[in-house]
Amino acid sequence: MAPQGDIPISANVLGTIGTVFWCIQLIPQIWYNWRQKKTDGLPGLMMFLWAVSAVPFGVYAIVQGPYSRGVEWPMTLVGVISALLLAGGLIPPYFEIAKRNGRVVGINFMFLSIDWLGAFFSLMALVAQHTFDVLGGVQYIVW
Repeated sequence: MAPQGDIPISANVLGTIGTVFWCIQLIPQIWYNWRQKKTDGLPGLMMFLWAVSAVPFGVYAIVQGPYSRGVEWPMTLVGVISALLLAGGLIPPYFEIAKRNGRVVGINFMFLSIDWLGAFFSLMALVAQHTFDVLGGVQYIVW
């Protein structure tokens, strides 16, 4: 998808709000783990996959300009890889929940709420633009 030259102010504001939420989302989880002095129930694999997915996610978000000449498959590939890594990071918590017979342990719900708000506002920023980036929207929904 070709980048837009004229991004509405509302999309910028919503995108900035989403970015701020994503910048602070881990603070409640870090505080919770520090107070508990343990990370039981918080899969390291989930955090690793989320961190690794940030690289192609960032590439997809930033480097769309050079590929606006009609060549879209490289950006689509990078976006799909990011979405798959994000989705893969959501699988380990289900195994942790299954190990504990349905009990959620170690994942701070404030962290999850802030993460959801970041995704929501970022998705609304896409909605506020003149065209909708479907792959970007999928990434925000999965994130």
